[in-house]
Amino acid sequence: MSEGEKCAAPRHGRRIAKVLDGTGDATPAHVEKALRDLGYRVEYRVNGPREKNGKVGFTLDLRFMGDLCLTGEYDGSRTTYDAYGASPEVRCTDVKRREK
Repeated sequence: MSEGEKCAAPRHGRRIAKVLDGTGDATPAHVEKALRDLGYRVEYRVNGPREKNGKVGFTLDLRFMGDLCLTGEYDGSRTTYDAYGASPEVRCTDVKRREK
């Protein structure tokens, strides 16, 4: 990722968390609506949202002339996210990342 993308990634994560955190509604429909209301083109740039083990996961493809992808999870009270780079030749969801 470029320096600009490293700077933009937390801003995306924080603005999503600001809308979701504390709402208590950990459903794919709620997360999709929140992402759509924030201006993310769900039909083109979002994989998910999908529910698994009481959490809703999603992946944003934010590659506009760059490499930024962001994967997040919402559990009804807190949003977590992880930003990473991906080549334009692959899907964000195809990138294999190391566990932290």
